[in-house]
Amino acid sequence: MLQLARVKETEDKAKEDVDRVHVELDMMRERRKSYEKLLDRYEKTAQIRDKLELEISKMSRDIEKLLQENETLKQDKSSVSPLEVERLRDKLDKSNQALDKHEMEMSKLLREYERLQSELRRSSDEKNKMEAEMNRLRRTLETQQHQGPDVQIIQEELMIASRERDQLA
Repeated sequence: MLQLARVKETEDKAKEDVDRVHVELDMMRERRKSYEKLLDRYEKTAQIRDKLELEISKMSRDIEKLLQENETLKQDKSSVSPLEVERLRDKLDKSNQALDKHEMEMSKLLREYERLQSELRRSSDEKNKMEAEMNRLRRTLETQQHQGPDVQIIQEELMIASRERDQLA
């Protein structure tokens, strides 16, 4: 009778652990959805990287917590039926797989963010070069207006440079 009570108590504890793992899994799914929405909302700025790094560290702590719970469940294995242990293990594996997938997606988004930042820098550099060229042509035009009939050619070059700058912007 005492052993039956212990088994019942252990089984209740295992059910509570399973329920807690379910709640944590749901919370992680909700977090994942909120992360995806957050990434869609924010523009590609340095804030994205900071927030993602923070969330990745939170996910790492959650993974450590799940691994510790897994160890606890393994220790309780002797008092719980093998089928229950296997079921809990499967749930933990699925949770870990979901976390791994999420981390991979976050890593992919970080790489995309860095690529876009690099592209933005290149475009900005090109814009600055075009503006400098336009200013040089403008100065040349002003000089030529005072010097002679080549004004028409320089004005055309200035218009071309202006159009190219507008296309890059």
